[in-house]
Amino acid sequence: MNKILMSCMVAAIFMVFTAICTSAITDPYVIIDKYIAAIGGWDKLEAQKSIHAAGKIVLEGTGLDGTIETWQQEPDKSRQEFDIKVLKQVSGDNGQFAWRVDQNGKLQIMRDEASLKERRLGILISKREQLKRGAKEFTVAYDRIDTADGKTCYVIKTTNTINSFVTYDYYDTTNFLPIKNVTIKPDGEAHVINEDFRPVEGVLTPFVIKTLELPTEQRATITLSSVEINQPLDSMLFEPPSEQKKDYRFPAGITKVEVPFKFIELHLYVPLTINGKTKLWVLDSGAGSSVIEKEFAEELGLPQQGKLVGQGATNTAEFSFSVLPPFDLNGIAFDSQKVAVFPLNELMRKTSETEIGGILGYDFLSRLVTKVDYAHETLTFFEPDSFVYNGDGVVLDAPLTKDNMLQLSITVDDKYSGLWDLDLGASGMDFFYAYAEANGFLNRKGIEKMGFGAGGGAETKSVQFKSVTLAGFTKKDPIIDISLTKGKGAFANTELTGNAGNTLFRHFTLYLDYKREKVIVEKGADFDKVFPRDNSGLQILSGTDGQLEVIMVADGTPGAKAGIKKGDKVISIDGKTVKEIGGLLAVRDKLRGPVGTKYKIELARDNKPEIVSLTLKDLYD
Repeated sequence: MNKILMSCMVAAIFMVFTAICTSAITDPYVIIDKYIAAIGGWDKLEAQKSIHAAGKIVLEGTGLDGTIETWQQEPDKSRQEFDIKVLKQVSGDNGQFAWRVDQNGKLQIMRDEASLKERRLGILISKREQLKRGAKEFTVAYDRIDTADGKTCYVIKTTNTINSFVTYDYYDTTNFLPIKNVTIKPDGEAHVINEDFRPVEGVLTPFVIKTLELPTEQRATITLSSVEINQPLDSMLFEPPSEQKKDYRFPAGITKVEVPFKFIELHLYVPLTINGKTKLWVLDSGAGSSVIEKEFAEELGLPQQGKLVGQGATNTAEFSFSVLPPFDLNGIAFDSQKVAVFPLNELMRKTSETEIGGILGYDFLSRLVTKVDYAHETLTFFEPDSFVYNGDGVVLDAPLTKDNMLQLSITVDDKYSGLWDLDLGASGMDFFYAYAEANGFLNRKGIEKMGFGAGGGAETKSVQFKSVTLAGFTKKDPIIDISLTKGKGAFANTELTGNAGNTLFRHFTLYLDYKREKVIVEKGADFDKVFPRDNSGLQILSGTDGQLEVIMVADGTPGAKAGIKKGDKVISIDGKTVKEIGGLLAVRDKLRGPVGTKYKIELARDNKPEIVSLTLKDLYD
């Protein structure tokens, strides 16, 4: 026993001594110099004027694999092709601007502020400026010793003056090879592990690259089959496609089409017929791609491929891919499109007792100019090439982001200004968690509730602010939700201000012009209208048993004072059953009744009847 103990002590002392020795190098540039020397030296690196790499990619746990190919030419040209059969994307930079072509062949020039900053940063990194002493755009610091891929590594932290990206580079303490890189971005993290280093023109190059994206936890392995240095590259390789085939057509001689929509619980529903089956579809500028409901895809017999993880509003969500058959919307003919497949109706049945066929998102909206007249519940779709605006509205720049969303500048309380995502699929306005935390909103008095979206629910708080201003138009006393937890969805973004939805937009008429990246804002016929809002403090959903269930009772509200509890089932109101009243939406309408309205509500609690008296009151007085 004593010999074993002594051996352990010697081993521990050796480990401590080793740690002391390996941590002796704390000058980050000494570590970087050793890294440069280990992979081949500055002369060899600087001699690389162009790189062409090709290989295979496997998306772990998805059943998807394919090819990946990249080209890079100094100082600022690049191209990437990614093809996993069900999804093909091409992107590049011609030295003047970055561009990409999505899975349905739509070209996008990256003009939004975040993309422009990321491009500028990428150009500097391609020139290896972050590795050079005295680079004014970068701050490089020794961070710690850590392990990566089973190896003890020096960790170097790098920040920059261009955007908020923070990178951590892990260098093997024994041979100084770059083992791992972690890049922390406003919307998540990218982890990269380098393996199988081989010499290419005198420079050690990883031929196996393993990636992990957070928060989606999507893992991929790239295995390169070839890496070519300084081979002649055609300059046209870096240019975006010069011509795009339209995948939609207006009727001959017609350049605009009107379509009525139903405005139900602050969502826009459009009737759409696919293969002879008509269902309501949600119009949603917050959806980065169009989505077909999983049950409907199965009903139509559409093959589904893969299983990926994406970001919903508050959390991550699994989806697959399919091909939506050609369809016609009041005369506008659309060709088949690749779309995401996601189970939407489980949430729709709970929140609104409705079923939908899917979501018309970016792949639909980006082809057209869309006018949304909320007051008259009418959509007008224009052919973008011939669209000319002659109204008296305000024309706003609305840069299209890499997430396929238009952004608007909005000011709250004449003080809090910033970029908001324009989300026709969102019922209300939401401050993102990071912005709310930085501005002290998390502790403001408000009404706690649950927010729902793709990826599930999340705790939020509804707060009344003094004003909100869009395009010079100001609305008083807006209710804005605040995320109470950071979460893993789009609302966890650390750079944007928030997500703007239909509680604001219903006062206006909007024109969404994706081609020109503009949004036109007109005062709507309901600009001055005061819409009813909940005066009970209750959140009620439809349960799987068909009964209405209370899922939230906000503290201090009429619902709480009436003694209503989470889990209670609503049986009747003033002697009328839920069915007689008209279901969930009709019950909610009652709870938006005038202040002072009194109801006698019959509940079922633990299978026992309970009668309570509820008096409606303004929750924000």
